[in-house]
Amino acid sequence: MRKNARKTLRFIFLLLISAALAITGRGEAGVLVVTVIGTDRRPIANVQIGVEGDGGTSITGDDGKARISLAKDSRAKTWVKLQIVKSPPGTDYVMLSPWDGQVIVPPFENESQNFVEVVVVQRGDRAALENGIALKSLAEKIIRANAKQPGPTPSPQENLEIVAKQYGITPQDLDNAINAWGVKVRDSDDRYAHGLADLYNRDYASAAKKLREALQIREERLAADEKSVADAACFLGQALYDEGRFVEAAQKYRRCAELKPSDLAVQNSLAMSLAGAGDLESADAIYTRTLGTLENEYGLYNATVAAVLLNLARTKLDEGAYADGEAMYIQASSIVDHQYRHDSPESAAVLLGLGSALIYQGQFQEAERHLEKALQIDKTIFGADDQYVGEILVSLSRVYSAEQNYSLAETRAREGLAIIEKKEGPDHPDTASALTELAEALSGQGRYSEADPVSRRSLSILRSSLGENHPDVATSMENLGELLVKEDQLAESEGYLREALKVNRATRKPETALISKNLLSLGELLLLTNRANEAEPLLRESLNIDRKLFGPYDRSVGAETNELAQALYVQNAYPEGEQLAKQAVEIAKKALGRNDPQTAEALSVYAQFLAVRGNYGEAEQLMLEALQIDNSILGPTDARTQRMRLGVETFRRLAAIHGS
Repeated sequence: MRKNARKTLRFIFLLLISAALAITGRGEAGVLVVTVIGTDRRPIANVQIGVEGDGGTSITGDDGKARISLAKDSRAKTWVKLQIVKSPPGTDYVMLSPWDGQVIVPPFENESQNFVEVVVVQRGDRAALENGIALKSLAEKIIRANAKQPGPTPSPQENLEIVAKQYGITPQDLDNAINAWGVKVRDSDDRYAHGLADLYNRDYASAAKKLREALQIREERLAADEKSVADAACFLGQALYDEGRFVEAAQKYRRCAELKPSDLAVQNSLAMSLAGAGDLESADAIYTRTLGTLENEYGLYNATVAAVLLNLARTKLDEGAYADGEAMYIQASSIVDHQYRHDSPESAAVLLGLGSALIYQGQFQEAERHLEKALQIDKTIFGADDQYVGEILVSLSRVYSAEQNYSLAETRAREGLAIIEKKEGPDHPDTASALTELAEALSGQGRYSEADPVSRRSLSILRSSLGENHPDVATSMENLGELLVKEDQLAESEGYLREALKVNRATRKPETALISKNLLSLGELLLLTNRANEAEPLLRESLNIDRKLFGPYDRSVGAETNELAQALYVQNAYPEGEQLAKQAVEIAKKALGRNDPQTAEALSVYAQFLAVRGNYGEAEQLMLEALQIDNSILGPTDARTQRMRLGVETFRRLAAIHGS
């Protein structure tokens, strides 16, 4: 069940096992001449071969040649995918080369160039394990299947098993043969094969180096073999993506997409790389275009449509369009429920996405429910140390921190970090994300000196892997800036918060929740350093953004309303400030309830405005209510609890003096 479900979901992303083709013939408009040969280079007769989708089929003659009619709109340099329709009686052939079954229609007018070659092997024939060209194709198939995709995907071992089964050989024999081939090609001048061997063994740095050299060589003879350039660019992009070098990966996948514009798997990989590189708008456009193509071809209830929806939904969350992202996860959920069991890996992927969307919207209990369910599914299917288990643990840490259960948040963050760092390496952006949540959990417990180096390490990883002008780097700088406020390192904090805002404004749409949060953090710092006049416009902008995004009764709107009220209080703008402070109390009680620290903070600010008007008795009651909340949640020794207690005593004395 596990393999079949995962294999189906990744329809366009696991490049379907086709291909080992070699083709020869002479030019004729609308006809593709194919020569089918074996690994011994001998022609094979009576093989019915054709073009997937629109296009005809033909049976090879004694010379191995078949003349296949193409679709009417097929032109020179059009990509088509070949498939074996039927083998001769008593045989069962599968394609080896080209590894993905894709060929370029040659120029019809040039007979000497109008040919393609196809290599096939009998299923179960061990000749494939002794042929270098065959082993290269088999390695290419497995490597491309290993490319990261949305949701749970087969492990390298499972992809090895899938390919081995299709060729009728054992996974162990296939693995041994590819590794032996890899040793040979490392001592050769074939940089492309060397790069593939390293990529097969997940040595991404070495693979990237060799594949970059191979791509340069192949670009020089582009006119003669566009497919070889496309393959080199694609596999180089994969190596760079797996290293977390998304900007470079996007460049290589874009090159591959230029040569293979209709290949949806390449388009998906390009969009994933662009999203990782921070170019969310371009990624969004590619996913949306791909989704439209797939829905037209397969309908709405299709596993491939669900896979693309998962990617697009994730991009929407990164863009700050949380409601849109949640709606897409719900749409993907309806498809997955229709296609799979409720405890499938695909269901877990949707639950993880929905949980993330709910976190962004402050619905933490519902998010926790989804994530815990996803965790149990993936642990049962993949084991406790699976990559996706690590991601879910990190997301749960984010929920627990938001719920102020910092001890459990720390536990989950450390568990997730251990898994991700082992799988991805110490310098991968995913490792940085886990470190961010660990720093948040430590900070929430007041362990600032422990959180500081963790937060700085996260920022260092992201700067090195993503560059300075990336939205994730901006978020990391903001997180460090907020931590430095707690450490009373205000000047350094301001530098990070301002730089984060600069990057955010350059890389994100102007009215997003992440920019709003950045504005709020900087505004709070300016208030803390007695610059209320500088803080006020930032807080107003933050409030306006979140009102548009979330409506009037959201927790973030309440927090920003309260901060703006404080900025106005310091500037003696009492009428507007009091009105905002009263609104902040109403929002906090409606959004969070009466027993929440944000409610307590709003009550204390409103009390100050009432005291300005001489309503000391009412101010005392509000401050007493705030004290009771903080005393029960933060404890009697917390600095804010002590501040509330002092406020109660002050207003009580003033009420006694003034008789109010």
